[in-house]
Amino acid sequence: MNPVMKFLVSTFDIIALIFIFGVADTVGSGFAVILAGVLVMASLYVLFTGKSIRRIKSRWKAGTILFVSMILGLSSAEIDMPQSPVAATSQGGNVAHWVSSERLNRRTCPSTTCGIVGRFFRGQILEILEEQSGWVRVSRYYDASCRNGFSEYVDDGNKNCDESNGISEGKMAEWVSAQFLSDVEPQRAADTAKDNELLVAQSDDFGRHRKIFVKSADNLIKSGECSESDFLENGGWVKSSSHRTSPIYFIYCGGSTISNRLYLNAESGDIFR
Repeated sequence: MNPVMKFLVSTFDIIALIFIFGVADTVGSGFAVILAGVLVMASLYVLFTGKSIRRIKSRWKAGTILFVSMILGLSSAEIDMPQSPVAATSQGGNVAHWVSSERLNRRTCPSTTCGIVGRFFRGQILEILEEQSGWVRVSRYYDASCRNGFSEYVDDGNKNCDESNGISEGKMAEWVSAQFLSDVEPQRAADTAKDNELLVAQSDDFGRHRKIFVKSADNLIKSGECSESDFLENGGWVKSSSHRTSPIYFIYCGGSTISNRLYLNAESGDIFR
C-alpha cells in the first residue's frame, strides 16, 4: 500500500474513533469499544498486508479480527449495569426508622423547650431528613400558621413564632428525639391482641389504654349502640385531634356523620357525644 493510502486509512480511523466514542453514551461504552476494536484491527490488517477489506477472502481471518476485537472491547469496557443502592446517611439521607415508644412528641425544634405540634405512635415509620445533637427532623419545612406572634399548630408548650422555637420567617419543621426511634420494627401491642381485643387492636394508643378500650367496646356492642363491624371498619378507637391534650378517642357507630360519633375518655371511662 502506498504512503498516501496509509495516510488516508489512518486519518479515517481517527475520525471514526472520535465519532464512535462521541456516541458512547447513547450506544453504551462497551459497545463503542467493540466497534473501535473492530475498526483498529481491520485497519492494522490492511496497513500490514497491503490488502483492502474487500480482498479478505479467508473467513477465519475475518472471524479472528472480530473475535479479538470483542475480547479487547469487553475486557476494557466499563459494563453499564445498574448500581446497587447505597445506604442513605442520617444527614439528609431520608433514612426510615420506627417509633419505639408508645407515643412521641413532635416538636418545632430540637429541644424539649420547643413547642409540641402533635404526637407519633409506636410502630409508625418516620423519614429522617436531618440529625442534630440527638434529635432528628422528620418533616419538610412548612407554614407555621403564625397569628399575633404565636403558632396555631402548637398544642402544648412554647407557641412563639421565633427562631428560639424553631420558627423562622413563618416556617417550621417537626423534630423528635432520636432515642425513641429504632431501625428495627418494634413489636406492637396489637400483635399480642386476642379474642375480643382484636376488635380494637388497631386503636391509637392501644398499648396504653388496652383494658378500657376493650371494656368500652364490649359495653357499646352489648347495648346495641355499636356493632362489631363498626369497630372493624373504623380500625378501633381514634385519637381526637380536637382534644389533643386529653385522652379522648372516638368511634363511628351506625354511620359516618358527626351525629354517629361517640367519644371515650380513656381515663374516666365516660362515653359522650
